[in-house]
Amino acid sequence: MRPFAELARGTTTTVLKAHDPERDRVVVVKLLRREWAQDEEISARFAAETAALYSVSNDNVVSILDHGECEEGLFIVTDYVEGAALDGLLGDRTIPTIIGAFIVREALSGLAAVSQAGIVHRDFKSSNIVVSDQGLVQLVDFGFAESTADTHGAVAGTLGYIAPELLAGEAATEQSDIYSAGITLFEATTGVSVSGRATLRNGRQSYAHLNSGALTHIDENLSALIGEMTDPSPANRPATVDQAIGMLDEVLADYRPAVSR
Repeated sequence: MRPFAELARGTTTTVLKAHDPERDRVVVVKLLRREWAQDEEISARFAAETAALYSVSNDNVVSILDHGECEEGLFIVTDYVEGAALDGLLGDRTIPTIIGAFIVREALSGLAAVSQAGIVHRDFKSSNIVVSDQGLVQLVDFGFAESTADTHGAVAGTLGYIAPELLAGEAATEQSDIYSAGITLFEATTGVSVSGRATLRNGRQSYAHLNSGALTHIDENLSALIGEMTDPSPANRPATVDQAIGMLDEVLADYRPAVSR
């Protein structure tokens, strides 16, 4: 691999844009740096991300091309998607409500494939949804993904998107991913960003962003679906991601731009 740009740098990982000479294509290399690759818990999470990517084959999920170990640490190689993350599109305010809803609907197709593989993504959010220049929507970054048998109630994810039951110590499930998807659908259709708005106090997450009045400016059926997907009780949410997709498809088929209520 021949890295030529750093895309992101976190506490434990570095994400690089690189040229793969074997495939003669641009790829993304996610590197777990050597000092962290020796940490048992962190390296296990990286291995789980690798396994999750290999277990899912879907147009709406980024494809893994290779993985291994090098002098700098452990690495995963995935396709490079030329395009923009959903959070960037929302920040630029360049997409109408119906397009935002459609983007999330396509990402949900990827999430459904993840769920069917027995995996909980645990970090479904607007910055992990990429729209290519050709219009293909892909779900990326499986850094918190786990088999449904291995979640053990560990809290992982991004504040504002985390389902309330996870903060109470319950295990991550398909319903907790659906909650995160509902928050993302809220962002994509109202233009109100969750980033920086959610707070955590005494182990409880604030949900002021859902009560901001923004939902009064979108289609009533779409607003109701967001409410159902983000219900505090997992039992009141759609039972599966596939069911949530079906409900969203019905809303989109009958979509009418809202008059402020």
